[in-house]
Amino acid sequence: MGSQPHVLVIAFPAQGHVAPLMKLSHQIVDHGIKVTFVTTEFINARLITTMPANSPIRLVSLPNGLEPRDDQTDALKLINSFQEVKPDHFKDLIEKINESDDDDRIICVIADVTVSWAFDVAEKTGIQSAAFWPNVPTTLALILLIPKLIEDGIIDTQVCNSFYELDSLSLNLIPGIIPVGPLLSSNQLENHIGTFWPVDSTCLSWLDKQPVGSIIYASFGSTSTFNQQQFDELALGLELTGLPFLWVIRLDIANEALSEFLDGIRLRIADSGKIVDWEPQEQVLAHPSIACFISHYGWNSTLEGISMGVPFLCWPYFTDQFQNKSYICDFWKVGLGLNPDENGIITRHEINTKIKALLSDDVIKTKSLKLKEMAKKSVSEGGSSFKNFESFIEQIKQRVAQLKASLKRPRVESSIGDAFRGHPSSDPSTEEYVDPTAVVDPEPSTSTTISTRSMLETVLIVQSAHGQLLLDLLNEVATLEAELAATSGASPPAPPSDQP
Repeated sequence: MGSQPHVLVIAFPAQGHVAPLMKLSHQIVDHGIKVTFVTTEFINARLITTMPANSPIRLVSLPNGLEPRDDQTDALKLINSFQEVKPDHFKDLIEKINESDDDDRIICVIADVTVSWAFDVAEKTGIQSAAFWPNVPTTLALILLIPKLIEDGIIDTQVCNSFYELDSLSLNLIPGIIPVGPLLSSNQLENHIGTFWPVDSTCLSWLDKQPVGSIIYASFGSTSTFNQQQFDELALGLELTGLPFLWVIRLDIANEALSEFLDGIRLRIADSGKIVDWEPQEQVLAHPSIACFISHYGWNSTLEGISMGVPFLCWPYFTDQFQNKSYICDFWKVGLGLNPDENGIITRHEINTKIKALLSDDVIKTKSLKLKEMAKKSVSEGGSSFKNFESFIEQIKQRVAQLKASLKRPRVESSIGDAFRGHPSSDPSTEEYVDPTAVVDPEPSTSTTISTRSMLETVLIVQSAHGQLLLDLLNEVATLEAELAATSGASPPAPPSDQP
């Protein structure tokens, strides 16, 4: 067996999942480990067009499992396809690689946690597996189910795209979780690793010509969509500020009517604004001309904004984005939220007012810079995520020695999870540190009849609803407080302004 370990990485076919796993893969390669990156044919074709020709990552595709007439971006169809079609193809891929040459043998499968069947396949083929969480999982279902998966040996360890100092309370509730983020590509040769669309780098030269802290940056990720009325209000709201702006509008949502609308905006804004199809977001956020970031706030955008110290204006679209907004506005206090009117529209006046309020808030700016320094420290040498990642890599390399000792052993027990469980590599002297030993692990489940797939599917369902449930709970609490205040003769508190 050769000296270079070989890891198979598999991602759910969506931009918010592929991008962080691709960044993780590049960091793994930097440590002398070979990486084969697996996704669907449809996504693989997109990645090939945007990745550099000399990329160290080997791309391999699995059949889409959809009919040619099917919408390849339909999330429900993709999930069903993953469950019904992909496991056998993935198993065949592993066996083909392992049977071809012992020097190229797969020693670890790192799978997006949403690709639940990959853990079963890895176990059946006798390969160590690691679960990757693209965002910070904090649902009750996860806290209860993950210990069972680790106990049964289905998952050897879990890593997540976060850092301990950012949310130690939540991370301490999840046994065995290893924060290795923020995963950024700014230290890589290419700053748009894992993107599905070609980037328009002309926006960077345009930003170079703008004053420091003058640009409003608006980008709503890979899935958010607006109707024509909302586009109108956003455009007019940006113009009302009188400030220059950079606005990203994806090609896949630009129909004929929208194209005419955008042409009109471009004529009006002249040199005061710029509209692009897609952009190198990390480089944009790091540019000194950026004053604030308007976004839906998926977890990747949230971490990138935090890492660059940019104040947030939150416009959540669905699922965990509402939860991220609560973190940003209520917990970290590094941004403001946009509130829809009675028709569900974010008006031009709301946009204009909140942008000006955000830009004049020195407290938010100070807190944003503090989080930036925390993020930078975590991935610097000696930081919590840096040490966690180094230990994770060392455990992968130790697997090579185990396989050399016995290639025919069906499964070798791994201590990766034990190496981290409850012992993050953070500095206890930091203000944000919470002693993980004070957290009591939940009692492991005694049930042996629930399948890995069904448990993880339950996790995903609860995770999707978490943002809405959180807002509903806040509203219920406010209502109870108001009723209590009314009965005691006190003035009731104002209801929460953040609506889903």
